[in-house]
Amino acid sequence: MELTADGQKDHAEATEFIQLTMVGNLTQKFRDTFLGGGGTDFKPFRSVSR
Repeated sequence: MELTADGQKDHAEATEFIQLTMVGNLTQKFRDTFLGGGGTDFKPFRSVSR
């Protein structure tokens, strides 16, 4: 993430997300970094076992 931080900042300033769907397990660090803050609600989309 550090390598693309500048591009991510530009994208974040120009974009508003209404909905974001992620598939797979999320680490606590990811949740704290990207899903933290007011109004964020994470609900698993689905779980797949192989």
